[in-house]
Amino acid sequence: MELELSKAELKANELINEANEIEISSNKIELEKELDIESNRNVNTFSNIVCSVVDKGVNYAIKALPIGDGLKDVALDVKEALKTNDFKHIVKTAISSSIREGLEFVGMPFNVLKNINTMKDVALKGGLTKALSAGIDIVCNKYLKNNLFVDLAKDFVSNVKNFVTSKDFLNKLDGAFNKLSEKVKGFKDTCNMWREAYEKFDLEKINELSKDLSKKVRGVLENTECGNENKTIQNITTLINNTKKKLSKIQLEACEQI
Repeated sequence: MELELSKAELKANELINEANEIEISSNKIELEKELDIESNRNVNTFSNIVCSVVDKGVNYAIKALPIGDGLKDVALDVKEALKTNDFKHIVKTAISSSIREGLEFVGMPFNVLKNINTMKDVALKGGLTKALSAGIDIVCNKYLKNNLFVDLAKDFVSNVKNFVTSKDFLNKLDGAFNKLSEKVKGFKDTCNMWREAYEKFDLEKINELSKDLSKKVRGVLENTECGNENKTIQNITTLINNTKKKLSKIQLEACEQI
């Protein structure tokens, strides 16, 4: 365990040096060159979830602050700094770096990252939370260096860093991943209901469920399988509303290709 933590601390220091001028861009994330399209989508989804969890943690901390001493205004400045593209790039870099470290630590091949939950577990083993803590320092040092209340900001930034290395952060991260899994399951369940309606050729139910799917897919857009399934179902629904009958095998195949 001590070896894992020391490697994570080293990676955090490397991240600080690499991003000193906040010029991180997607072409610097070397891991992307070694991952397939699906795994890269998982990295993007993971990054969005992490940013969301950090933002919600900051919101919770701001609500707990007293009103009137200037600290809440400074905390809002910190919140805005952690919503910039600079921070988003740093989060993605931190994830990529920790995934690489985690894969080395557990001795896994890259292809296991097709599962986003496995990706999360690997990244955490690779020291993700310490890299995120370093990233928070990087962004806040840039965006708050000329702030009149920089000393007040330091205390709040320290609290945010403590949050991302706490058990509470891990619990909230797990909760966000569970919600994503529930959304995917709900989408797939609705797809199955649509197929049943199609077999019975209940046109009213087909249209009702296709509209439901067009809403639910927004929550699972990063999932390629769900996106492709929705596109096919919407194409089929549009065509059968014109023909008022089930489609031929050739027509079904065409709907999958469009």
